[in-house]
Amino acid sequence: MNATIIVLHGRKVVGGSAEGEALVTTQTISGWGGVNPMTGTVIETRHELRGQSFKDKVLVCPGAKGSSGWSSVFHQARLAGTAPKAM
Repeated sequence: MNATIIVLHGRKVVGGSAEGEALVTTQTISGWGGVNPMTGTVIETRHELRGQSFKDKVLVCPGAKGSSGWSSVFHQARLAGTAPKAM
């Protein structure tokens, strides 16, 4: 398999760098009720990534739906070891 390498530069919230397979969506993701932090999968009904895992991948999305619930759920994923390498 020939992999195409694409370098993405985004706006940082926390410094650092990461490498990994990209999981890309054009849709925003709801943290509260949209992902299962214990499995690292998107569970939001009608989302194009539904059923796919973001564990150890670079999650590329245009933004989030919701507010504080989003960061809380992804923090839970980090504690469970299912978080993406970068977002």
